Amino acid sequence: MRDRLHSHLLTCTEGSSTGRLLDLVFDGCGRDTEFGRSFVRALLADDPRVAEIRPGFWKVVDEHLFAVPVSEAPFVVFDLETTGLKGNDAGITEIGAIRLQGSQEVGRFEQLVNPGVPIPPYVAKLTGITDAMVSVAPPIEDVLDSFITFARGAVLVAHNAAFDVAMLESESRRLSGRPVGLPSLCTIKLAKQLLPELSKTSLDALAEHFAVEVPLRHRALADAELTAMVLQRLIAALASRDADAQLDVQALLAAQDDSGQRRRMEICVSQDSLERLPPGPGVYRFVGADGEALFVGRSPALRERVVRHFLDFDHLSGRQRSMMAETRDIEFIECGSGLEAALVEAREIRLREPSYNRPGKHLPRGSYVKINVNARFPQVSASSRIGNERALYLGPLKGKALASDAAEMLAAVFGLRTCEGSLKPRADAESCSLGDKGWCSSPCDGSVSRGAYMKQVAEAGAFLRNNGSGLREKVQKLDLSGSSGAKSRFSAAVRRLDRFRKHVQWLVNAYSYLAVAPASSGDGLFVAAVLEGRLLTARTLRCEDDAKALIEMVAEVSPKGSPGRPPREDADAATILSEWRHRNADERAEELWALEAGHREQLHELERRLCRQLSVLC
Repeated sequence: MRDRLHSHLLTCTEGSSTGRLLDLVFDGCGRDTEFGRSFVRALLADDPRVAEIRPGFWKVVDEHLFAVPVSEAPFVVFDLETTGLKGNDAGITEIGAIRLQGSQEVGRFEQLVNPGVPIPPYVAKLTGITDAMVSVAPPIEDVLDSFITFARGAVLVAHNAAFDVAMLESESRRLSGRPVGLPSLCTIKLAKQLLPELSKTSLDALAEHFAVEVPLRHRALADAELTAMVLQRLIAALASRDADAQLDVQALLAAQDDSGQRRRMEICVSQDSLERLPPGPGVYRFVGADGEALFVGRSPALRERVVRHFLDFDHLSGRQRSMMAETRDIEFIECGSGLEAALVEAREIRLREPSYNRPGKHLPRGSYVKINVNARFPQVSASSRIGNERALYLGPLKGKALASDAAEMLAAVFGLRTCEGSLKPRADAESCSLGDKGWCSSPCDGSVSRGAYMKQVAEAGAFLRNNGSGLREKVQKLDLSGSSGAKSRFSAAVRRLDRFRKHVQWLVNAYSYLAVAPASSGDGLFVAAVLEGRLLTARTLRCEDDAKALIEMVAEVSPKGSPGRPPREDADAATILSEWRHRNADERAEELWALEAGHREQLHELERRLCRQLSVLC
């Protein structure tokens, strides 16, 4: 698309208007609006061949960065440390960069950044950057302009530029409404094209291949240093292919893409489809030519997220490019909060089964201990999400390792099995080592009847519903002789579970509450009613009658149902709500109201609170 616009501008000696450029982008149906001008600026921001010579008017620039020989070109090799790898949720904790003029270093940039959110323990362990270190650091608002000034006029280079550049672009657009506007080079993509014999193109793998000494890793400046050394060797490898040709920036940027696989960006949706998207939270749906759903996603900034699919085309995977080529329209649902958007997204994906959504990718990652109490011989296991079957779920816990250790420990405490699959007891079956240790009552060989085994299950359920009081004493009664590894793991699990249960009800099936958030229209409330960890209903309330109807529905459900009750909604919602509740509503747009389904006076009080809030809003 950029090449098409550049080719058009080459034919216009006096330049061309934004409206004409938008006609080329949107198949003759472009309009020179505020959104349209912003879109063209973002689309052409990293193309130094063209410039907006006055508002709404573009022209080819005679001299530009693309024509500069690589030996003389400015590069800014940079790395970001973040709170995670999920772009929408990650915050920047450090920026490190090295500016090169050809192969010569001419400047350095290093700055810790306060991300405004806690750094996950596993990230702090990997990078060495702690909450204490960034607590006195400036926020990204005070750092980004300095970095953009440092990088001005250069090619941005990063290892996995799709992530790092996208993070910078997102922050720049959020803070200033403008993109960074610099061309980018990805050393991963370049290495894959130049070194197809390598099975791995990680930074460490490339350093080993080029025999580069690895400095301190996982700090931003150190990783930028290593990337700069790798870049120089990749440039040398590219130059050696044709020693007589002069390698310029345009050729270097082109070398990172497989020309045989390269696809032109085609925007097959209308400008109106993009312009009508709301700026706030919501769920979007890419629609194909036959009206089928291609992809469903959510974002706290819906228009920005969708438009980025088109602006960041060069950084999309082949699968994503195919999806964009098939997209003919964009539909959306406005939401009042992040929680509502997550629930709506899960519902839309379940109902429409969009072809480009990967199963379960939209759900939060969790770690639970699961007891499938309704199985013939229930077992204890670790689980990454809440399922549709009726089972007891403890969590969400911090990490798979804790969930696995806690499952093994609780199974041992109550003599329950951990083996997979259904069980048919046989007298000639051989019990496993857990039976020999006394950690399992061995229903497999008939050592315990089903009735007696189900009493063990009931005892475990009662213990969990009582929030695990006396866990340490129960573990101390286990025979851990000869199992030093299990002893240390169980001790650590007990400590972490004790801390967990003191702050929150740890059994998902004991969660009962109302999640209350603003409605998307601003004149009502979005309310999710959760009983025993399961979503009973999620709806928008606009008047007192709506509030009364909701409370009546809650009152009709028995508060002492079987595990997992009420099973009116899918398990995806249960997983989303469990993780959201554990985060204690980080977005602060939602409120959490405790709920006792059988407590009539408490239900009436909740009804009165809902009505009071509705009277203010409406």
